[in-house]
Amino acid sequence: MRTSQQLRALHEQGLSLREPAAGTGSSYSAVRNHLLDAGTVLRRHAGRRRRSKQSALPAAMHTVTQAPPRPQRLDPKTRRRAARELRRAYEQGASLKELSNQSGRSPTWIRTLLLEAGATIRPRGGPRPGPPPALNARQRPQVGSGGQRCPLADLLLGRI
Repeated sequence: MRTSQQLRALHEQGLSLREPAAGTGSSYSAVRNHLLDAGTVLRRHAGRRRRSKQSALPAAMHTVTQAPPRPQRLDPKTRRRAARELRRAYEQGASLKELSNQSGRSPTWIRTLLLEAGATIRPRGGPRPGPPPALNARQRPQVGSGGQRCPLADLLLGRI
């Protein structure tokens, strides 16, 4: 078997991994592993997906961020209470997205609780032509107000 540096030189000349493997009697995997151990950035095959576990990208580009903790399930009583409060805020003009941002839950979860509470979901896309809405912008509840604690968010995140 050739050394890793010799295999790297052949690869950089344009040879495929199969050619040095066939010439030395080694397996494709063995040649590939030697090249990876030598720090070689492997070329991508045209039309094939790369399956290597080791990426050709610099290590600095592989920043791993930790997902936020998943919200805990609510017991039935707390869930009904949260649904009522969400419905009240939604009927006062808050959007699904605003309620989602305020509570730390997904818009789909908020929508599900609103439907459980018997709310009628408004159409998407903001105001529609026709009679003016019942609430104007000044009457809308303040959602996510500054650094103050939000009782709805506290309830939904289990802090109450």
